Amino acid sequence: MSTVSRREKEKQQRRNDIIEAAEELFDAKGFESTTIEEIARKTELSKGTIYLYFQSKDELLLEVCAKGIMGFRQDLEAAANSKRSIDNKIKAVCAAYIDYFIKVPHIFRVLHDTLTERLRNNLSGETMSLINWTIVEVLKFSSAIVQQGIDSGKFRSDIDPYSFSIAVWQMSSGLLDLAILKDPGIIDRDSLEEILSKSIDIMIDGLKAGAPGESRGR
Repeated sequence: MSTVSRREKEKQQRRNDIIEAAEELFDAKGFESTTIEEIARKTELSKGTIYLYFQSKDELLLEVCAKGIMGFRQDLEAAANSKRSIDNKIKAVCAAYIDYFIKVPHIFRVLHDTLTERLRNNLSGETMSLINWTIVEVLKFSSAIVQQGIDSGKFRSDIDPYSFSIAVWQMSSGLLDLAILKDPGIIDRDSLEEILSKSIDIMIDGLKAGAPGESRGR
């Protein structure tokens, strides 16, 4: 192995170590409460070394979010493109979203924190663009499935797919938020899938052609 190659691998490992330390601290303390000094201590690097790799804490947040995004995009695509019925495709997309973040709750917490207005005002435009893209990606998959249902006549023609997707996403995020509490008292992870399925069934029933409301939209 050449000296240059070894040096590049060491730099990449150090960069990964910094991102992992940031993830853990953002999870434990929240983005706003975590400092670059703490990340430096956790990685046993100097604060100056951290800044050689990342210009700011916002940029570190961007990397943490990017890691999470790439982790579940393929799962969402597989669910959306499967040969399931339309109802079950919607459920599969929501399940893929929840299943992924149950495994990496710290990534979910970081993304969740960015929905607060105070934090959004302190993030770079690049960071916010990535976060918004992440959310829109989830909404895009479910919106396309709902549109398939409308086009086939299965779902009401007066339904706005994007609005429905926002409602389902917020419901899924809310259930996930409760399930990853350190001391869950409302729902637990074992019952999460069943609760999600039943909740989506209720929402899908309102989509179906012939349900109350369609005539008012024409």
